[in-house]
Amino acid sequence: MSSAEEEMSKEEYDRIDGLLMDYSELSIRYGFISLFVCSCPIAPMIEYVSNVVEIRVDARKLLYDYRRPIPQGNQDIGTWMDVFVALSFLSVITNSGIVCFTMDVFPSEMKVWLFITFQYVIFSGMYIFEMIIDDVPEEVSIQTARQEFLLRKVVDQDSDSDNDQSDDEEDSNIGGTISMNQIFHFDDTVQL
Repeated sequence: MSSAEEEMSKEEYDRIDGLLMDYSELSIRYGFISLFVCSCPIAPMIEYVSNVVEIRVDARKLLYDYRRPIPQGNQDIGTWMDVFVALSFLSVITNSGIVCFTMDVFPSEMKVWLFITFQYVIFSGMYIFEMIIDDVPEEVSIQTARQEFLLRKVVDQDSDSDNDQSDDEEDSNIGGTISMNQIFHFDDTVQL
């Protein structure tokens, strides 16, 4: 039996139920770890080891146990991102409650105010980090602009007479802040 015939004889990986089960397992584990990290500070390290093992088990499952799925591109992880963000916000509330109400180092009349203050400080830090850290790294945006430029030239067959424009006009055609020099500057750190 050839390898292609062997592959076709395997059970097909169910994209809906398989992904649903994988993401729900991840969200439950993330929820337990993030919601109660103050109770067991070593739990994230144990979960890290568990995730490394889980990645290898899932890779074996997809490579050897099921028929290999056809790759599909997705923009992001969809609704699951909202689940993880909600778990992150809930974890701030539960962990600040654990710290403020179970520790006996704070006076009892200050515990509620400390609980509220602690939450606002952490939520403010989360917001600041969300604003500071870009969703798309600069190298990826340069590669995307390069790909769009090449697609316009090859697929849409844009003529090279557009190159007679000034550099300022070329910059505005590409997307604003990324210049032609950045698009075609090959950096050793950027993997094509």
